[in-house]
Amino acid sequence: MNKTGVTVNKAELKLNLVTQTIESSKKLQAFATFENDPVLLRETKISLSKLKNKSANEIVDYAQLVIERAETYKMDIISLGFKDEDLVVLAKALADFKAAIPKRRISEIESGQNSTKMEAGYARADKALENIDILVEILKLPNPEFYKGYRASRRIIVKGSGTLSTRYHVVDAVTGQSISGVSILVTPADSGAVRTNKSNVVLEKVSGEKGWANDKSLTAGMYKVTVKKIGYVEKEVSFAVTDGEMNLLVIELNKNA
Repeated sequence: MNKTGVTVNKAELKLNLVTQTIESSKKLQAFATFENDPVLLRETKISLSKLKNKSANEIVDYAQLVIERAETYKMDIISLGFKDEDLVVLAKALADFKAAIPKRRISEIESGQNSTKMEAGYARADKALENIDILVEILKLPNPEFYKGYRASRRIIVKGSGTLSTRYHVVDAVTGQSISGVSILVTPADSGAVRTNKSNVVLEKVSGEKGWANDKSLTAGMYKVTVKKIGYVEKEVSFAVTDGEMNLLVIELNKNA
């Protein structure tokens, strides 16, 4: 099978992520220099050429670190030309690149210590994306096109995951805040206009404290998910499940009038 197109796309995504990461890291380096913060400077100082020569996983780790530090010092680096949009663009570049690269080899995570570190890293990544979602809500009125584009991009399909998986994230359509305790019912798409009931529900979940619910049981096919909670307007979203891919569905709920 010809993988030339895939290789070119991966190279473009890598270059985009490296470029966006370096732009943000430069502002953090400048702030660290002004504030005489050797720890922050050491963490963020790297050249474009050196980062480009790193492995895919090393680039991902460094980009994640830059996102975390940019969130921490966001108010301080605004004076250096940093904008909320910069953080959103960087996070999008990171998500796109991660979707294009294979999962880490088993040998990299075979020890309990490394597994723990990776789990913590994924938790930090989820938290970073939650924070970025909140930042984007600030841009909803002044920059509606950017807002729509970002929301559309948050439905991510991660290829090469090796395990069928779907993640649901339920948020308030106005505030962007995560909503817990939401009923999540999944039915086959071919159930048509038949009302969702126990007989045709293939999956039933409730969103957790941070609005997330996970599943690894759906077989390939078309589905529709119905989400509802008292005080909110019920919503139905259609989606496809493909073998070997992971879906991330961000579902926005509006409060009852």
